[in-house]
Amino acid sequence: MQSQYIHQRRKKAIEGFGNGPINAFVHAMESAGLKDYKVTDYRSHAVRGGSDASAASYVQIQHEDGRLLWGTGVDPSIEMAGLKALVTAWNLLR
Repeated sequence: MQSQYIHQRRKKAIEGFGNGPINAFVHAMESAGLKDYKVTDYRSHAVRGGSDASAASYVQIQHEDGRLLWGTGVDPSIEMAGLKALVTAWNLLR
């Protein structure tokens, strides 16, 4: 997986591999020195019925100092909903 983030007004690229999008993104963050947490829980479900339903995902992370934080994400793609949830939780650590 390839991704970009902005730090101090500079766009930076990261890349990681894993057995799924969240795992790959976590490894990308780790290789960039941005990982100071571990994923402790992940859940997702459809927001409503039907083939065009969006997914809601929830990711819990635990910071190195012991804090537990939840992030949420909603997207038509279940993979993107999970990534949005992870980024939301990570941003709460900042």
